[in-house]
Amino acid sequence: MHQCLIPINFGYLKIRALIDTGSSICAINEKTFLKSKFANNQLFTSDIKHIVGAGGATYPVKGKIKVDFELGGVILSQIFYIIPALRHSMILGIDFCKEKSVCLNWNTNKLSLIKDSVTVNVIRVTPGYARVNRNCSIPPNTITNVCVRLSKALPNRNYLLEPFKNLKLDCLTARCLIKNRNNKGYLQILNPTNEVINLKSGLILATINDVDSSKIFTLDEDKSINKSTVSSVNSVQTDPNKTNLKFDLSKADLTDQQKQQLNIFLNKNRDVFATSLEELGKTNVYKHKINTGNAPPVKSRPYRTSPAAKQEIQKQVGELLKYDIIEPSTSEYSSPIVLVKKKDNTWRLCIDFRNLNKQSILRQYPLPRLDDVFDAIGQSNAKIYSRLDLTMAYYQMPMDEDSKHKTAFVTHDNLYQFKRMPYGLNNACQSFQSLMTQVLRGLTWKHCLVYVDDVIIWSENFESHLQHLDLIFKRLKEANLKLRPNKCDFAKSEILYLGHIISKEGIKVDSSKTNAVETFPIPNNQHDVRSFLGLCNYYRKFVKGYAKIASPLNRLLTKDTPFKWTTDCQDAFKKLKEALTSTPVLNFPNFNKPFIVSCDASGSAIGYILSQIGEDQKEHVIGYGGRALTPAEKNYTVTEQEMLALVSAVAYFHVYLVTNKFTIYTDHKALTWLQTIKHTNSRLIRWALKLQEYKFDVIHRLGSRNQNCDALSRRNYETQLENSDSLTEITFIYPGETLEQVTNSEKEVPILSLEDISSLQKKCPYFGPIIKFLENGTLPDDKKRAQAIPYETSQYELLNDTLYHFFQPRTKTRTSKHQLIKQVAIPEPLRNDILLSFHDQKAGGSHLGVQRTYEAIKQRYFWPKMYQNVYDYVTSCQICQTVKKRQFC
Repeated sequence: MHQCLIPINFGYLKIRALIDTGSSICAINEKTFLKSKFANNQLFTSDIKHIVGAGGATYPVKGKIKVDFELGGVILSQIFYIIPALRHSMILGIDFCKEKSVCLNWNTNKLSLIKDSVTVNVIRVTPGYARVNRNCSIPPNTITNVCVRLSKALPNRNYLLEPFKNLKLDCLTARCLIKNRNNKGYLQILNPTNEVINLKSGLILATINDVDSSKIFTLDEDKSINKSTVSSVNSVQTDPNKTNLKFDLSKADLTDQQKQQLNIFLNKNRDVFATSLEELGKTNVYKHKINTGNAPPVKSRPYRTSPAAKQEIQKQVGELLKYDIIEPSTSEYSSPIVLVKKKDNTWRLCIDFRNLNKQSILRQYPLPRLDDVFDAIGQSNAKIYSRLDLTMAYYQMPMDEDSKHKTAFVTHDNLYQFKRMPYGLNNACQSFQSLMTQVLRGLTWKHCLVYVDDVIIWSENFESHLQHLDLIFKRLKEANLKLRPNKCDFAKSEILYLGHIISKEGIKVDSSKTNAVETFPIPNNQHDVRSFLGLCNYYRKFVKGYAKIASPLNRLLTKDTPFKWTTDCQDAFKKLKEALTSTPVLNFPNFNKPFIVSCDASGSAIGYILSQIGEDQKEHVIGYGGRALTPAEKNYTVTEQEMLALVSAVAYFHVYLVTNKFTIYTDHKALTWLQTIKHTNSRLIRWALKLQEYKFDVIHRLGSRNQNCDALSRRNYETQLENSDSLTEITFIYPGETLEQVTNSEKEVPILSLEDISSLQKKCPYFGPIIKFLENGTLPDDKKRAQAIPYETSQYELLNDTLYHFFQPRTKTRTSKHQLIKQVAIPEPLRNDILLSFHDQKAGGSHLGVQRTYEAIKQRYFWPKMYQNVYDYVTSCQICQTVKKRQFC
């Protein structure tokens, strides 16, 4: 790896600057900056908060400064970003190279700039390497001394060998001092895996770095080695039948040697981690109980499913039986199953426990105050943090024998009940919190804290941190609880916990919780100003001198006043944003008091706020949130968009809401039936199931009283990518709920995705030729169809391999602004399913007449002679003929 360095005079300091065309900015090491004459100059706030290094690691930026420096006898001016962790004294990036027209001649080792008016000599530095001398193998869980040959090393000189960062093998190289004799030496290599690692001759294991011999001295072994922190490799014994784990320690704030030591420690404790149901633990410390009082048993019939869905349900039920999570049941209780499609096109088995949850008595579990939590961490002088997450946590807790029968769920062919705590139950979080508090009793508040399945550990230094991890791992093993390795964070200098970032510098609010206000765009018109002030007015009682601060913005709303954004307006805008994102508007959450969720949706975005009544009996903000709608979400109905805002808000503030009852305020009255929803489209059902483990009330309030969220739902956000939110996945699903009063039909509605529809479209005699013509201009042999297709295709479009038809409703006063309706082209095999869903079931209203059924289908789907098909289906419906009375004139 060649490095191109040039000599620089930087405020009386002579340094070497790296020319780095891979860097988009110029940067300087903080230590170098502090040694220079510019150290006392004022730093400006950086627009860049973090940079990403070549290895993918992120580094904080402390600020930026514009200074003059000398290069080749010429004084140049440049903006530098100050980065504490920068490896080089200075980096001149691509911005410098472009602005100064830098030209590098590798043949002459000259660098010219400013149209060749300045020329300097380039210092090319290539590090020496330690390479494997001959082919060798390292047995599993073993340290081996490997012979290496040294390049670019002077004889009888001391060198420091640093692990080669681009080594692709799963082995660890120890840093070591070596004296060069005959250009050879030995490196210690650790193989922490259960497999043999082969090293080929010439493989680079380490880089060679100069070291000052005067800095090398011998340690007094008896005084300097802390034997309690030394781990023996021979004690690293892992189960050969278990999957080999790879711990990502790239973001750990440790030296390479400490990372090696931590990796050894984690592999030693391989049995505390689980990566599958097969490895999952089952504790005997605590059991989950369901208290329904004297309520009668809940019994629901299974939802109708297609043969493909039955097969998927049978497969997943078989897995749960195999790993002792469920068992056959004879319970008088039964809850139905719903299949929910995940982003990776696999299916998630969900149990609809909503009726059971209505009967369950909510259990309150006292949680610590956040300020007490932060005081405890602050007093410990902590500098290093880890966070542990349990694998499928709920499945590791058994059900109480007297409650198992209440979890019974029904499939098309059997009844089962859970032996372990399922997802979707009320009080599940409270039970797991009780379990973890009991398991870690005596360690909490001293070395760790637990919130449901999230454990944070803190220590003053690395050695004590290993000891604390060891104590907690032992407790988890004793309780037979397993961790999820890819969700655990180890040995970091800062960590996110309960919506706050904790580090040795102190506690600060996670910026994502205030970002929706901090990045609020400058208003462009009176409407934008009015929207922003609606948010500010909601919390004006907390802002001293609010009327005076906001007066420049209020003047913009005066009738017949031209819109002109002045310096006074900008100052007021900035002050109000700062007020909204700081105390007393913002407050610490109190987990022993109820929360308030306010949400709203517009046609382009959603916004939500979490708040709480404080000790002063006023509503304080805990966090703000919002985002743009994806193109698909913009096509949702108003009710779907409003419910998307609600579900997104609960997911965003999950950590605060999962253990507490809360109130949701919305200006969309239809959402007040959210918890009793039974017959509607699949998207709303899926979202309702996501909320079933929460305990909340939905209250409607007028839009004029919901202006705090209205502003967040109307501001501009960065464009949202499709499928960026797991809550908005689009699937073509008809769960097919049982019709309770009208019919006991055994018809099945298949579960189909757009991919399934696309495949059937291509096979359809009517739509298949249209698709071929759109794709490659091919016409069918049938002359009549061949003549018609070129004219028909103006009404069709292929989007993501799916055929859509465009329809423009007829009106007496059609204008150019009238919107086209995009309809999915439905192939023949699926048409009866659409009719069943929109007429027999409640997707369209349940047994509506011909015209209303047709109008409902027309908003989404198209096929030729659709009206005639709807007419024939509805007029031949036996239920309609039986129930509806004939009308006489």
